[in-house]
Amino acid sequence: MGFKNWQFVLPEGGKIVRKHGREGPLICVKIKRVSLFGVMNIYNALIKSSLLYGSETWSRTENNKRRVEATEMDALRRSSRISRKDRIRNVTIRQQIGLEEPIIKEIEQKQLTWYGHV
Repeated sequence: MGFKNWQFVLPEGGKIVRKHGREGPLICVKIKRVSLFGVMNIYNALIKSSLLYGSETWSRTENNKRRVEATEMDALRRSSRISRKDRIRNVTIRQQIGLEEPIIKEIEQKQLTWYGHV
């Protein structure tokens, strides 16, 4: 899983650009200002769908969980234009955007469904 090269950038403009890095494709979204509704649309269309793709078959290790959570929060911070230097907790950002649970919970639910336990 190549999460370290995943980028989500929101500078000026208004179009979606796909770039390719050394280890894999990078997605850069260029938008001048984004409303909360727009942030949720971007989250559902790009971030959530990219992170959930094939997640039913992943092994659930702590390292993989940590990397998925870090990628998700990086994308949420960038889409909300909140820097790590602002020192705002992840829980606060989730509450501002309106997300109740991290994407890891949905991945675990999909894995259990895939295994036939739910």
